[in-house]
Amino acid sequence: MAEHNMRFDNECKKILTNKDILANIMLGCLEEYRGVGVYEISDRYIEGNPKNDVPILEQPPQIVGNSNEFNSFNEGRSTFDVTFMAGIPNNTGEELYLMLDVEAQNNANPGYPILKRGSFYCGRMIVSQYGSVFVKSDYGKLRKVVSMWLCPFPSKKEQEYTINVYRMKETHIVGDYGARKEDYDNFCMVVIFLGNKKPEELTGLMRFLTVLFVSELPAEEVTRIIRDEYHVRITPDIEKGVAKLCNLSEGIRQRAEEKGRKEERSNFFNAMNLIKNNTPLDDVSKTTGIDLSSLQSMRDMMFAR
Repeated sequence: MAEHNMRFDNECKKILTNKDILANIMLGCLEEYRGVGVYEISDRYIEGNPKNDVPILEQPPQIVGNSNEFNSFNEGRSTFDVTFMAGIPNNTGEELYLMLDVEAQNNANPGYPILKRGSFYCGRMIVSQYGSVFVKSDYGKLRKVVSMWLCPFPSKKEQEYTINVYRMKETHIVGDYGARKEDYDNFCMVVIFLGNKKPEELTGLMRFLTVLFVSELPAEEVTRIIRDEYHVRITPDIEKGVAKLCNLSEGIRQRAEEKGRKEERSNFFNAMNLIKNNTPLDDVSKTTGIDLSSLQSMRDMMFAR
């Protein structure tokens, strides 16, 4: 199973290097690209020049990417999934950029908070800019960093189909002076959880990501939807990647469903034992996750004469 999950992670990373797919995610999550077209994000801003007077030319479909390893003598090595620079749309004539990291996180409960790891990655990306983006005390050239985490298989029901953004915010404790947002809004984390809904129940980015990463649709239908509805230009690499993801996600989904059935049976027998010992139903519900109405019916049947 570990090898299967690793293969799924690797295929996710490969397909996330496609600019049109990244553009859809950026459009759906980042305020900097709100209202911008997918192809404009792909061809002008991702690894491009954000100046409006530079003509838009169709670019290679895959990002070149930055180095995905950051090394520090004291802190060791950090390996990122997908990192790249993207221009920020603006009317100032300035060349403004984001440094982005996109992580495919198959295990939504890896033994530590994902947000803690995301914070660490943001810190590493900020530090990595010294000597390449700016030198000495020229901190004004520092680029905002964004760490995005895609979790196809959430570990909690309440996580399903959510997108949360975490960023630095100014708070006025005394007085009402406000600094320029671009001077303090220097890092951002985005966490996306999917789930088990069918694609036809969803819209927008959630439909796009569900179709691509966790749906039961055949590969041909997946490529049709992402092409016709989300403007992804289909290449041989995309076709191969989609086919592999469809096969691998089906295996992970079956294992998750079997694990869920085992946990459900375990909770059922645990509830029966607790009810036999006269444990209050509120406590049984908290322990097992079974709703009070079902527990009441269970108790009525157990003690029926």
